[in-house]
Amino acid sequence: MEQNRLDILGKVASGEISPEDAEKALRVLDREYLQSRNFQGESFENLINNVSEFVTAEFYVEIKNLERTELTLSIIKELILKHVKPEYKEGLNSFGYTNISDDLMVKSIIHQVRLEYIQEIHNLGYKTISLDELVKFSIHGVKSAIIQKWIELGFDLTTSQIVKFQIHDVTPQYIHELNDLGYQPTPNQIVKMRIHNVNPEKVRALKASGVGELSITDLIDAENFSIEPTFIGQLKEAGFENIEFSEIKKLRIHNVKMETFFNLKDLGFTDISLSNLKKMAIHNVTPEYIAKFHEVGFKDLTINRYIDFSIHGCTPELVKKMYKFGFSDISANSFVKMCIHGVSVDFIRGIFDMGYTNISTEDLINLRIHDVSLDYIRNIRELGFPSSTLEEIQRCAIHNVSIDFLKQLKELEFTFQLDEAKKLCIHNATPSFVRKMKNKFTSITLQQIQEMLIHDVSISFIEMMESKGFTDLSAEQMIKLKIANVF
Repeated sequence: MEQNRLDILGKVASGEISPEDAEKALRVLDREYLQSRNFQGESFENLINNVSEFVTAEFYVEIKNLERTELTLSIIKELILKHVKPEYKEGLNSFGYTNISDDLMVKSIIHQVRLEYIQEIHNLGYKTISLDELVKFSIHGVKSAIIQKWIELGFDLTTSQIVKFQIHDVTPQYIHELNDLGYQPTPNQIVKMRIHNVNPEKVRALKASGVGELSITDLIDAENFSIEPTFIGQLKEAGFENIEFSEIKKLRIHNVKMETFFNLKDLGFTDISLSNLKKMAIHNVTPEYIAKFHEVGFKDLTINRYIDFSIHGCTPELVKKMYKFGFSDISANSFVKMCIHGVSVDFIRGIFDMGYTNISTEDLINLRIHDVSLDYIRNIRELGFPSSTLEEIQRCAIHNVSIDFLKQLKELEFTFQLDEAKKLCIHNATPSFVRKMKNKFTSITLQQIQEMLIHDVSISFIEMMESKGFTDLSAEQMIKLKIANVF
């Protein structure tokens, strides 16, 4: 239960939950604690013994007369309420605590909120503190002496802040050390510093590293992002002087390691910037990754080029496979483009398997740029164009010649070349339009359909002509009438 309380209050201190939500959560926790039926063994005995100064002797007489199996927290609660010493109730009333609920009375007794303790807290100026808050003080071991020391340090703490100070072990010595280092943090800042384990010894070491003036937020960030004086020393050893703390923080956020810098030096890089190191860390470009590219022939490249490789999923293993396909002179620029546009090993193998072996890396890249897939090539070949060149197929893809369009042209019994299908699509021919023209003019050619599209001989135009009595015109005559602009 105690750990659960600490967790809840820790979340308040770090801003994860509001004080109001914390109050609700603590009430639920207390209620569950009091209603629990599993409070037995040593803790069970301690509970009974700890309430001795708050209850009359009759409490123990009744406890003794009960069998152990009959004892539950619910029964103990009833007995405590039944046998509370009158002087304890009167003492609470004298402090202004009247109309106390049964649950709060039991909590006050179980957690040993003594009258003397209440008086000590009141004497420190907390006369309006609630009984529930006093219970929390007692639960967390808040002594009047420590509150007095915090007051002497100039802190006017709320009861909530006192609990947080106690939970996070804010000692007077800790505050004195921060003051000696030039920091005058607010109570909330002190709690955050303790939560994030900001210790004066490390603060001194950071200051000695020459990183400059650090704010309280900087000190917290130094812990959160593992900014150690040794890391700053490594930066200086590498020649990076006078770096602002905000830049150092970015390096650590991205887990930049200075071993990377020195390993890059061993690989022959001389002009390494912090920006390079940061981008390498972001994109997981390690010296080992670069060394493997050196092994496959990609040397004398900039760090940014290797970063490009990583961003686009280029690997040394892929280079080796490219070599096996005969691309021995592939450039770094072409390699990146191949990775960007999805020229995979499977794609290249598929192209080769279909007999297209005299092909360059740029050809492969252009095919993928225009979304030419292996299935698209196979389908075109299977539709009666086995000798089609990749250039012809690419032009079809550029002008949106779909496999479905080609199939419908075949179903309508047109004999054509790919170039004719491409020209139809250039002029926005649709399967529906082609089918209607074929139904209207049974001997129409694809060339005539293309001319109809060029001269805007639409279905509506043909219907208009037919409504005027021109029902036996050929496709060619319809085109001539449209060109002549007779109607």
